[in-house]
Amino acid sequence: MNEKQIPLFDAGDRRILAVLFAAGEPLELERLAEGLGVDKTALRQTLERLRGRLREAGLPFELLELEESGADVATIRIETVDDAYNFALNAH
Repeated sequence: MNEKQIPLFDAGDRRILAVLFAAGEPLELERLAEGLGVDKTALRQTLERLRGRLREAGLPFELLELEESGADVATIRIETVDDAYNFALNAH
């Protein structure tokens, strides 16, 4: 019997990743939440789950949360991990 496969990334995950890639620079958590129409608490939970999904998928990307010095602002960015080049060479 064929089981229906559950996609690793849901529509919300793909939307967040698209915004972060398109931004090309770190985004403040508040600005990202506002742009996506969600509250910061929900976004933090989603980002944590998304970090795990990126690791699970073995993709050469990771979500980073940067603490701004002297401010209570979290900045989110997506970054390639060190072995991104090797990942690209081994992907078939």
